Amino acid sequence: MQFNDYNHTLTGCEFRDCGIGVNSTGGANFYVRDSHFERSKVLDIRVRGEHAMSVRRCTSTGSRMFIEEATIAPLTVQDCQVAGWANPTGAITLGSGPVVMFDCVFANPPTRHPPIVPSGGQHLILSNNKSTGTDGLLKPDASPNITEIPAGKLGGSLASPQQTFFRDTARIARKVFDVKRDFGAKGDGQTDDTFALQAAIDAARKHGLQALAYLPSGDYRVTKTLEVTGRDWRLGGSGTHSRLLWHGPDGGMLVRVQDPEDVTMENLDVGNAGMQKNAIDILQTGSGGQTRMHYERVWVFGMYRKQAFVKGLQCRDLGPRAVITADHFNGNLRFTDCSRASLLFNTSFEGAIVVEGQESRRDGLLGFMTRLATINTKGLYVKDSQNLVMSDYYVESAERMMEFHGNPGDPEGRVTIQMPKSHCSQNPVISLQNYRGRVALGPSMFYPGGVKPALITQQGENPCEFILMACQAYEVAPKFEFGDRGTLTLLENTGTGMGKNEIPDGALHQVAAALDDLRRLGALDLELNYPRR
Repeated sequence: MQFNDYNHTLTGCEFRDCGIGVNSTGGANFYVRDSHFERSKVLDIRVRGEHAMSVRRCTSTGSRMFIEEATIAPLTVQDCQVAGWANPTGAITLGSGPVVMFDCVFANPPTRHPPIVPSGGQHLILSNNKSTGTDGLLKPDASPNITEIPAGKLGGSLASPQQTFFRDTARIARKVFDVKRDFGAKGDGQTDDTFALQAAIDAARKHGLQALAYLPSGDYRVTKTLEVTGRDWRLGGSGTHSRLLWHGPDGGMLVRVQDPEDVTMENLDVGNAGMQKNAIDILQTGSGGQTRMHYERVWVFGMYRKQAFVKGLQCRDLGPRAVITADHFNGNLRFTDCSRASLLFNTSFEGAIVVEGQESRRDGLLGFMTRLATINTKGLYVKDSQNLVMSDYYVESAERMMEFHGNPGDPEGRVTIQMPKSHCSQNPVISLQNYRGRVALGPSMFYPGGVKPALITQQGENPCEFILMACQAYEVAPKFEFGDRGTLTLLENTGTGMGKNEIPDGALHQVAAALDDLRRLGALDLELNYPRR
């Protein structure tokens, strides 16, 4: 409801018989996904935020309207199904910011009026949308600034406008092993609690059935790596009040996670507090078998540190049968040779991301949905022409935003990033150094801040395609310095210094491939977080 009130995520929700389901006023921005609306008397979602927002995989039945937007900020509407809206003039009205809408289905309209009502001159990117029973998706003369993208190889993931996501059951610990009560840990920051911690971990692992090795509030001194393996159990504490502190040899490792099967780490500070001398907070590895690990409210080193390659969660050599999901993970993240795994970060905050590795097979997915990073040297490093998909990546107060590296002989990589806000203080804001493949950026509130113009550079012998689409440049114009092997596509951008579209041959198919990345991310979200009942 207030200005400077950002990054609200609503997921797995249900709204029934509301006036307005999600009401954003002031300057707040949000991301609504995997949620269902029924019979909203005014509308399902009001969009007023000053940074980009998204509505993904939502369903609506019997509401007056689905979305009402009035903002200069960009908006993404992905894979939504809307049926039986009551407003005779449309289901969605749009403001002045650029919009990307794809895989949306509209059915059972009140009139033949098209469901989408853009403002005059609206910049729209549309792909694979359907509206039955109306005279098209929008009026033929609705806007001169519309680009239709080919459908791509994939489509939406939703089954019907009646599909719901709200879960009315939850898994809870069947047995609690309290590290203080049952194993004598002190948690006073002075006593060596390593043996007690490992004993509680081993007891929960042996018991299984979602047993919890529980760390009450305290500072737990650790001198030897804690080993986490096994299946069907949990390791957790009381959030930032339960802290693991390294007091072993310099360069040590706090926690090693090896071949977990349905294991959860939750509500725990692992190496974030202070400047301990360990090299790794959490190392997760696999030996090729079926594994699944969930991180829920875990803090590691990285927040406000400007040390991207230090400590944090490091994942190495995770194969095609490895799965990670994470909610509210805070701190540095580093992925080495994990390009065959399914790694989904639902919400993650702060620190920096490093993606690297020589594995040439890229049939997995490293995906981020809600992601916020502030006060970084750079918030994202993609090396070795690796792949990455991020649907809502908010960057503020970084020195530079991101860089991409490649090597001779790399397989083609693909990076697709949609950014609510892109803000930094130094040039180049984005650099592509011999990256091979495609990097697609946008929609975004393009707002570098202290640099005018905002420089985006490309160099190297590898061919690289860079796409900037549906961005709103706020007071800062982008400037591109590309080498002979770089190809630039500009598509439906608005604001300061944004000129006309630049669409090289084949570029729209590259945009379709970028939308396919977001479709893969959405399908993985539903598969791992909301399996059909």
